[in-house]
Amino acid sequence: MEVILRRHAMTEGNRLRQYIGAVDQDLSPEGETMARLCGGGPEETVRKVYCSPMRRAVRTARIFYPQARIVLKPLLREMDFGIFEGKSYQDLAGDPAYQEWLDSNCQDPCPGGERMEDFSRRTCQGFEQVMEEALALGEEQAVIVAHGGTLMAIMGFYAAPHKGYFEWQTPNCGGYQARWSPESRQLTDWKPLNLGGKR
Repeated sequence: MEVILRRHAMTEGNRLRQYIGAVDQDLSPEGETMARLCGGGPEETVRKVYCSPMRRAVRTARIFYPQARIVLKPLLREMDFGIFEGKSYQDLAGDPAYQEWLDSNCQDPCPGGERMEDFSRRTCQGFEQVMEEALALGEEQAVIVAHGGTLMAIMGFYAAPHKGYFEWQTPNCGGYQARWSPESRQLTDWKPLNLGGKR
């Protein structure tokens, strides 16, 4: 099965380099323009999009694939950054809790938020649900529109050959195209998408 993973377009928090996870931001005006310019590739072939329920993801999916049915998958939402939400690296400079989190390579739980391990487990559970549903329905393609962290967690766990979580960062509107093998439970033959949604 072909799998398309796309990150949502830009929000104001993205522009300001803030931690935006559980905060349910809309796309910024720049993000709206970006989404329209990027598009979703050959949209006439996309009938369904599996999507994070966050507004920025849903709006991006509707712009990318205006003819598609949007199926919300709550497990695909972004990581909850707790007390770091809405703040940038500069805002948090000198905060002992933030420094402690950085020193753990971001593995410790964000105060009031999620631990990366728990976030990744949740995200992978959501991805598996999508794959099982798509396969059960005989679909040949699964399109997912979600978040940067969501894509990093999915690719970091399933992509072959393996690369670490942080090596899968992708820009707004970027993403990956891959093949899902239900036998090996891996994403193979992956390629980054350009900002137009094509290889």
